[in-house]
Amino acid sequence: MASAPLSFDQFTVLTHGSSTGRFATPAGLDLGDGLNLLLASPSGQTLLARLSWQRISVNPTALSAAEGGERRAYRIFLAQRSTATVRITSTADPQFAPSVQDLFFAAAGWQAVQQLRVEAADNSLVEGSHAGVATHLAQSADFNLEGYLVASVGVEIADNDPLPLVRVGDASGARAPASSP
Repeated sequence: MASAPLSFDQFTVLTHGSSTGRFATPAGLDLGDGLNLLLASPSGQTLLARLSWQRISVNPTALSAAEGGERRAYRIFLAQRSTATVRITSTADPQFAPSVQDLFFAAAGWQAVQQLRVEAADNSLVEGSHAGVATHLAQSADFNLEGYLVASVGVEIADNDPLPLVRVGDASGARAPASSP
């Protein structure tokens, strides 16, 4: 025999979080800011309710990479059910390249977590530490997600090009030869 559905007013709020708190799923995905409620049903069962105003989440939003180094990954997922396929286009500046430019979330599989990998551009320019940014834009027939500007990902990049050697003078004014590596 199926039980009758419960209305929200039958639950007791045990604890709640605010927009200043973060919430991570058991799988470790950061769902971002929102309202978290721990509810108790009349029978004493507890339920975690997540009210989020983010429609599409990115995790993490900051990465570190090195020129000529390993690729770094971040994840994108829909924080709400979609009524149509959602295309998320990633645009990166020339400092690094994403593994793919477009991610697709089908309405039937909207809850899938997808991963993008980025690799710092290995050039011969001496730049020192520098940064790059990837932006994301959603396109969908779903009115709630069409044109939604998704969080950007900042990438701090360590340069692998050596600084040029500079000759320095001694106290007498004579110049010492440049050292070599």
